[in-house]
Amino acid sequence: MTDEALRSAVRTIWQEVLGADVDDDTDFFDTGGTSFAALRIIATLDDRHRMSTPVKVLFDNPGSPTSSRFWTRSRSSAGRADDNRA
Repeated sequence: MTDEALRSAVRTIWQEVLGADVDDDTDFFDTGGTSFAALRIIATLDDRHRMSTPVKVLFDNPGSPTSSRFWTRSRSSAGRADDNRA
Protein backbone atom coordinates (compact mmCIF):
# COMPACT_ATOMS: atom_id res chain seq x y z
CA MET A 1 0.00 0.00 0.00
CA THR A 2 1.38 3.40 -0.93
CA ASP A 3 1.68 6.12 1.69
CA GLU A 4 -1.09 8.12 0.02
CA ALA A 5 -3.39 5.10 -0.08
CA LEU A 6 -2.76 4.47 3.62
CA ARG A 7 -3.46 8.12 4.51
CA SER A 8 -6.68 7.97 2.49
CA ALA A 9 -7.73 4.71 4.15
CA VAL A 10 -7.10 6.09 7.63
CA ARG A 11 -9.00 9.30 6.83
CA THR A 12 -11.98 7.32 5.47
CA ILE A 13 -12.12 5.06 8.52
CA TRP A 14 -11.94 8.03 10.91
CA GLN A 15 -14.86 9.62 9.03
CA GLU A 16 -16.91 6.43 9.17
CA VAL A 17 -16.34 5.80 12.87
CA LEU A 18 -16.54 9.40 14.09
CA GLY A 19 -19.37 10.40 11.74
CA ALA A 20 -17.64 13.70 11.06
CA ASP A 21 -15.67 15.39 8.34
CA VAL A 22 -11.96 14.79 8.78
CA ASP A 23 -9.19 16.98 7.43
CA ASP A 24 -5.56 17.72 8.18
CA ASP A 25 -6.48 19.70 11.32
CA THR A 26 -8.83 17.12 12.85
CA ASP A 27 -8.04 15.97 16.37
CA PHE A 28 -9.46 12.57 17.32
CA PHE A 29 -10.53 13.54 20.83
CA ASP A 30 -11.79 17.02 19.90
CA THR A 31 -14.02 15.37 17.29
CA GLY A 32 -15.69 13.17 19.89
CA GLY A 33 -13.28 10.26 19.75
CA THR A 34 -13.48 7.80 22.62
CA SER A 35 -11.50 4.71 23.56
CA PHE A 36 -14.24 2.57 21.99
CA ALA A 37 -14.03 4.58 18.76
CA ALA A 38 -10.24 4.18 18.80
CA LEU A 39 -10.62 0.41 19.03
CA ARG A 40 -13.10 0.45 16.14
CA ILE A 41 -10.77 2.55 13.99
CA ILE A 42 -7.78 0.31 14.63
CA ALA A 43 -9.79 -2.90 14.16
CA THR A 44 -11.25 -1.62 10.87
CA LEU A 45 -7.85 -0.48 9.60
CA ASP A 46 -6.28 -3.80 10.51
CA ASP A 47 -9.12 -5.85 9.03
CA ARG A 48 -9.38 -3.98 5.74
CA HIS A 49 -5.68 -3.62 5.11
CA ARG A 50 -4.16 -6.70 6.76
CA MET A 51 -2.33 -4.66 9.34
CA SER A 52 -1.56 -5.12 12.99
CA THR A 53 -1.64 -1.61 14.41
CA PRO A 54 -1.44 -1.11 18.17
CA VAL A 55 -4.17 1.19 19.46
CA LYS A 56 -1.33 3.10 21.15
CA VAL A 57 -0.52 4.57 17.72
CA LEU A 58 -3.84 6.42 17.76
CA PHE A 59 -3.57 7.52 21.39
CA ASP A 60 -0.01 8.76 20.84
CA ASN A 61 -1.05 10.60 17.64
CA PRO A 62 -4.59 11.91 18.14
CA GLY A 63 -4.02 14.72 15.69
CA SER A 64 -4.81 14.52 12.02
CA PRO A 65 -5.31 11.07 10.54
CA THR A 66 -3.26 12.30 7.61
CA SER A 67 -0.32 13.37 9.77
CA SER A 68 2.93 11.74 8.80
CA ARG A 69 3.48 10.49 12.35
CA PHE A 70 0.23 8.51 12.36
CA TRP A 71 0.52 6.86 8.98
CA THR A 72 4.26 6.23 9.33
CA ARG A 73 3.67 4.35 12.58
CA SER A 74 0.72 2.53 11.07
CA ARG A 75 2.88 1.53 8.12
CA SER A 76 5.64 0.32 10.47
CA SER A 77 3.10 -1.82 12.24
CA ALA A 78 1.88 -3.16 8.92
CA GLY A 79 5.39 -4.21 8.00
CA ARG A 80 5.73 -6.15 11.22
CA ALA A 81 2.38 -7.82 10.62
CA ASP A 82 3.40 -8.84 7.11
CA ASP A 83 6.62 -10.30 8.51
CA ASN A 84 4.63 -12.33 11.03
CA ARG A 85 2.26 -13.71 8.40
CA ALA A 86 4.98 -15.12 6.19
